[in-house]
This record gives sequence, C-alpha cells and structure tokens, in this order.
Amino acid sequence: MYNKKAFREAGIEGEPETIEELISLGPKLKEAGYIPWTSGLNNASQATQIFDIMTPRHVTPEFFQQLLSKEVMDYTHPDMIAAFTTIQKMADELMAPGAAGVEDLEARSLFAQERAAMYSDGSWNLAPLREEVSEDFELGIMTYPLAREGNQRTTGFYDKLGIVALKDTGNEEWAKKFIAHVLSYEQQSRLGEISANTPVRNDIDADTLSETYSEDIVNTYNRAMEEGTHSLFNPIMPGEYRHAATQLIQGLVMKELTPEEFAEEFTQMVEDIHNR
Repeated sequence: MYNKKAFREAGIEGEPETIEELISLGPKLKEAGYIPWTSGLNNASQATQIFDIMTPRHVTPEFFQQLLSKEVMDYTHPDMIAAFTTIQKMADELMAPGAAGVEDLEARSLFAQERAAMYSDGSWNLAPLREEVSEDFELGIMTYPLAREGNQRTTGFYDKLGIVALKDTGNEEWAKKFIAHVLSYEQQSRLGEISANTPVRNDIDADTLSETYSEDIVNTYNRAMEEGTHSLFNPIMPGEYRHAATQLIQGLVMKELTPEEFAEEFTQMVEDIHNR
C-alpha cells in the first residue's frame, strides 16, 4: 500500500518496475519528509512476509517450487543471497532506524497518519486501514516488483491453508456441508456484505465483486487475478518456524548478520525444525 500524495510530493511518477527502482525511491521520499516504507517487523507475521516477498522475486520459479516442496532446504544459493542483500538495502534506504522493533499496529498508524509513504502487509489490513485514514487519503495498492529478469510479477496467495472438520463429533457431514457452502461461488461472490476480507475463489468477475465488496478489495483481487499468484513459503512451514525466522530476519535488517551469515543460520534453523 502506498500514499499517492506522498509519491507526488517526492516527484515519483507511477509504480517502480524493478526492486532497484523501489529502493531508489527512499532518498526522494525522505527528502519529502516521509519514512519511505514501514511494516510490523516486530511481529512474526509481518517479519516473515519480507522473506516471502523477496524469495520468489529473486529465484527462478523452478527453484522456488523446490523450496516449497522441501526438495531443497539450502538457502545459501547465490540467488537467495541476493534476496537477503536486497532486504538489507531496503533497511538502508527505505526503513527508519529501529524498524525491526516496529509493531504491526504502529506501522499501520504511521501510514494512516501520513508519516510513512508505503505500508507493507496483506490485503486483510485494507478494511481497518480505511477506517483509520482521512476521507481524502489517496491510497495506492501495488505488488512488489521483480528483481530477476524473466520472472512474472505475481501476488503471494495463502493457498496452502485448510479448514478442518473434527472427527468423531457426529457432525462431520454437517461440517463438510457448511464448509462447501461458505466456499461456494454464491457465498464468496457476496461475502463482501458481511466481511472485509478478499474472497478465496479466483473465478469471480469484477462486476459481481463490486456489488458487495469495497473498491480496495475489488482492485486488489482483480490485480492479483490479472498478474497471477504464487504460493507462500510461510504456510508450508511448521508453527515454530515463524518465531525462529523472525529473530533471524530482524538480525538481518539490523545488520547483526551479513546476508551470507543469515543464509547459513536460516538453513540450519530449517533443518533443525524438520529434524525434530
């Protein structure tokens, strides 16, 4: 999410097309009086997002699938080092001092109060954000640009999650029917009447969505469908991954670890978790 007015005041036209262009916005936005970029890096959800954001934008789609399938659990590949180096460049050029200690709600507030020009998080934060910004706030929404030439610009999509129906309750069939009902086209296409989240289906047309969903959600959904989506690394990992990864990512952002050291420790952490 970005503030269109902040971009204008910094002399920025359009969205960055490459990661290098994104990072180059930092000095311009600082000169215009803004924190260029913020996110709740003190929270596991947001801290691990930055890994999920940078990995598929630096590696080949084939290698990314190997990481998702755990066919490869070595993160010292040169393309991964490049991704971790980009995160440190972002810390230098886009983040405020102490960015690794910023809580999620604090980050959203910095953006809503127009102190930060960009706010990195998922589409689930669009609805609460709209309630916090002024009526004339000019909200822009973009996906992160690519670092690797030839890759396709896509949106990260939580597609590895599931809804569980407990066994031996006597209500298994009713639970399955309810899940099928909630996920049906009829319900998902009109869920905007009671929910501010993005629909989980990918076959709903824009006109139908716009009948009940907010303009922000419709624009986000349409862009994701137009550009395509990629699976996320986060949901395929065991629960203890988030806490361990967050500490390492914070160390990378604060330059307590070099990209190479981070790669070694991240690899060891993933191996330890899967060997337990």
